[in-house]
Amino acid sequence: MMAYSDILRALTPYNYGEIKDTKEYMEKYSSKVGAILHLADADGDGTISFTEFFFFITILQLPDILIQKDFEKHEGKKMNA
Repeated sequence: MMAYSDILRALTPYNYGEIKDTKEYMEKYSSKVGAILHLADADGDGTISFTEFFFFITILQLPDILIQKDFEKHEGKKMNA
C-alpha cells in the first residue's frame, strides 16, 4: 500500500530536487494534495493499493479527447462511480 506522499514521489520520478513530503509542505497543501489523491484512493482507506495506483496512472496518461468523448456518451455529460 502507498501513502499519499509515496504516490507523489511516484508521479514525479524525475524530480531531482528536494522531495516535498515534509510535514510542513503537506500541511500547507493538504487540501489540494488530499483532493487529488483522494480520487486515486478508490476504497477510501487512506492508502493507495497497486491496483488503484495503476488505474490512476493510466487515467492520467489518456489524451483529453478520449476522456471528453466518454463523457459525451452519457446523458447530461456526467458520470458517477
